[in-house]
Amino acid sequence: MTNGERRMMNPLSETGDKRQTGRLALWLGLFLFSVYLFSFSGKFHVVDELMVFTAGHNLAQYGRPDVNQLIWTNHWQEVQSAFWGVDNQLYTKKAPGFALAVAPFVWLGHTLPGLNAVHVSLLLNAVVTALTAALLLVWLVELGFSRRAALVAALMYGLGTIAWIYARMLWEPPLTALMFLLTVWSLRRFDAVDAPRARLGWAALTGLALAVNLLLRFEMAVAAGMVGLYLGVKRPTPFRGQATNDQRRMAGDQRPAMPFRNRLPVLAAALTPVAMVGLGLLYFNYVRFGSPFETGYSREFSLIPPWIGGYGLLFSPGRGLFIYSPVMALLFFGLRPAWRRLPRPYFLLIAGLCLFYWLFYGSWFAWGGTWGWGPRFLMPILPLLMLFVAETVQNSVRKAQWLLVWGLFAASLFVNILGVAVDFNEHYLRLGRNDNFVFNWSAMPLLGHWRILREGLVDILWLRPGPDGLTVDWAIFLPSLLVVGLTALGLALAVRRSRRLASPLGVLLSLVVVAGAVFVTQRATARAALADDQSQADLPVLNLLNTQSRPGDLLLVPMPPYGDVQEVTTRLMSYLHRPVPTYAWIESEPRAIQPDERERLRQAVLSGGRRVWLLERWLSPLDPPTPTAAWLNREAFPVASRWFDHSGRLTLFVLPGQSPAAAVLPVEAGFSGGLSLVEAAVLDTAVTPGAVVRVRLTWQAPSVEGAASAGLPNDSVLGFVHLVQTGSGGGPVAQNDRLLVDLQNFRQSPLLPGQKAVQGYGLQLPDDLPPGRYALIAGLYLGSSGQRLARSDGSPDDFVYLMDVVVE
Repeated sequence: MTNGERRMMNPLSETGDKRQTGRLALWLGLFLFSVYLFSFSGKFHVVDELMVFTAGHNLAQYGRPDVNQLIWTNHWQEVQSAFWGVDNQLYTKKAPGFALAVAPFVWLGHTLPGLNAVHVSLLLNAVVTALTAALLLVWLVELGFSRRAALVAALMYGLGTIAWIYARMLWEPPLTALMFLLTVWSLRRFDAVDAPRARLGWAALTGLALAVNLLLRFEMAVAAGMVGLYLGVKRPTPFRGQATNDQRRMAGDQRPAMPFRNRLPVLAAALTPVAMVGLGLLYFNYVRFGSPFETGYSREFSLIPPWIGGYGLLFSPGRGLFIYSPVMALLFFGLRPAWRRLPRPYFLLIAGLCLFYWLFYGSWFAWGGTWGWGPRFLMPILPLLMLFVAETVQNSVRKAQWLLVWGLFAASLFVNILGVAVDFNEHYLRLGRNDNFVFNWSAMPLLGHWRILREGLVDILWLRPGPDGLTVDWAIFLPSLLVVGLTALGLALAVRRSRRLASPLGVLLSLVVVAGAVFVTQRATARAALADDQSQADLPVLNLLNTQSRPGDLLLVPMPPYGDVQEVTTRLMSYLHRPVPTYAWIESEPRAIQPDERERLRQAVLSGGRRVWLLERWLSPLDPPTPTAAWLNREAFPVASRWFDHSGRLTLFVLPGQSPAAAVLPVEAGFSGGLSLVEAAVLDTAVTPGAVVRVRLTWQAPSVEGAASAGLPNDSVLGFVHLVQTGSGGGPVAQNDRLLVDLQNFRQSPLLPGQKAVQGYGLQLPDDLPPGRYALIAGLYLGSSGQRLARSDGSPDDFVYLMDVVVE
């Protein structure tokens, strides 16, 4: 075969066409991204999304992929999504790859002003799916398809399959799909070049894609084995694009098999990234759970006969691929043409990947997945299946054939609009149970979505139900529509091969305009998410935490079982821009945190922070102290507390740390009413301005009979600790007052007759406090009048002197 014949049969040699294909792929990707942005919902639909986002969020914010904000999920559903690690942190059972992908989006959402970190992260799969469609177009053109057929197939993937639905969600299937496509594309490039260095480069890219997929799903290791087998046994024949197998044999393109020792560098380049990631995952499991082989999934692993799930993933009314993506029915007509187009090993690899993962997930006990839309488990192989759809598009020359192609595409668009416009949770909630819809035609989500859409309940952020019907949020609608218009124009000009977009400057200006419109849209969605009354009530809490939290702080959020658990958790991660590790759980039954979990939480807090913010959700001044507040009142030192209407109480505590008390003082000082100060412990005797002086007091109340005889006031009694200048007679330079006894409200009273109570007091020193010696005093006063209680030992003082504190 001459060099001229080789160039004719190898599309990689057509440099001009490559540029045109690249421009077309760029504008296709931008157009699809704009459509996904236009259909943006701005919320999570399943707990799995929240789980992977939380891991990525915490990884970006403070470098640890825990999910401590989601302790409550372990009591929200039967199957746990997270498990406690050996370091007393909660970790998701999912592989860490998607958290790594989410982390840069989280960082961007917390760094750029006026954005919602959740909304920015929800753009990840929009970007990924758009990239997948663009790469799909490039791959198909390099396989010898016309640009027209490749463009139609890529548009079908982006708009006519479940890819559109999952582009709006934060799940790993779209990214695994991109990595699968990148794997087979890089293998195609590997086969198309002869230079050893170039072949090693494409083999390394193949290995990188496989390694990323392994980071996303543990079972993707099987794909690495299949690719390794392909590279190990395939004859080194260059890829010939659109030439058929018969044409290759006629051209005499048969080379002797490569000795195995010559294949070793290729195999090493492809499998080294996979091996490194595999070892990294084993170490990751060991660090989290104490065993390299423990992922969390081993506690729920179960298989069923594959024909049940295999059939269901293709044809069932609840999960069938051909029902939720009708255009995929075209693949049956493309199998034989693809068999003739592709080299046998390459075809068998693609077919093997598709068959294995279809049967594997068909055998998984939860093949129907949780609440969702269509067969999400088939998303990884969906771009590979589009090869066979593209064959049908390429070979459709008759009018009837095109009517079939466009008819199925139109049906797929209609199905996807139903899936995009309605939150599938609304349908499943109306069913009451979610285990009887997969093979139940009457419970088919398509029918349910149609009914819900007719009621006007939509799942698009710029279109929301109002008192007078649907209302449009123009601040979101107009810039997102502008992006659709600009990218559609760019795609049309690219199809027409217009020179207006050929220059790099034209492309750059277009990208800047699109990026600016996306930024404006995201700022508008961030404002829209704060428009409801509850968000407005929580906004002062967020502002305070954003301005006053510091490195080393922790945030604890115990919530009532009837509270807005997921909403407040999401809101905190969306708008709390400071890196404050957060723990959130349900405080009381039902679905309460268990004693062993509470102990883990206690250990994690005491060993992991310097200060703790306690947000007691939906607490009123008449409610008793929560168990968490009672624990912190004993072991930590409250500095300040503030009530927020319709949100809760936010209290700042300073933790004791690892050092023992600097001074323990047996006091035994009595006050009128029978109350006495038994002991005082001062943890900070020499401090600097701006520091916190930590004091722990032990109080004793008389018995019921003793309280009556001693005249214990029928009023609230507060304990105080003041830091005053010695010998000056002036007021305190720092103080902390706390409720001690309230006989009018026994549920709130920390100290009851006949009991002892230990209370911590944190005295926040002013930043400009002059150096010197200051006296630390403690006492009691009535809440109604502020009158101090006199000493019962005849002392003229109405306080107890504890010790001097030196401010350096």
